[in-house]
Amino acid sequence: TVIGPKAVVGDGVEIRNHVVIARGVQIGSGCLIKSHAVIGEEGLGIDRDSDGNNIRIPHLGSVVLGMNVEVGSFATVCAGTIAPTRIGDYSKIDDHVHIAHNVQMGRNVIVTGHVEIAGSVAVGDRAWFGPNSSIVNGVSIGASAVVGVGAVVIRSVPSNETWFGNPARKAPPLP
Repeated sequence: TVIGPKAVVGDGVEIRNHVVIARGVQIGSGCLIKSHAVIGEEGLGIDRDSDGNNIRIPHLGSVVLGMNVEVGSFATVCAGTIAPTRIGDYSKIDDHVHIAHNVQMGRNVIVTGHVEIAGSVAVGDRAWFGPNSSIVNGVSIGASAVVGVGAVVIRSVPSNETWFGNPARKAPPLP
């Protein structure tokens, strides 16, 4: 396990094998970081120079995990570009999940296995993400929203709605 400079790890945090916690990451008390998780490394922030060449955008914002957050094995939580990527208290991130730069996640969110949340996504409290779902850059997922298994979210999902499919759309009411 590697813990970078200026990282802050709260009381009662369990960090398992081969974890990387990058520079300036803040981890609240009671968190569980499972093996091979990477928290606070740069995401794929790319722009183009005047010649059209791909260049990396610096990620200076780091990551802030609230209290009692769980980050699964082989999960990545990328540093924000300017402000930190934030994961709210009691949120649970399963194994093999990718959370990109600048994501702002509320409290008590559940992110199941193999979910990909792209950059600058805002997630409300108590949202739930089904396995293998993908969320594109810059959309919002409302409080208590449900994103179905394998859904590809390309538009914002309002609070208290269930969306599924590719592209994701609102689920019809149950009979």
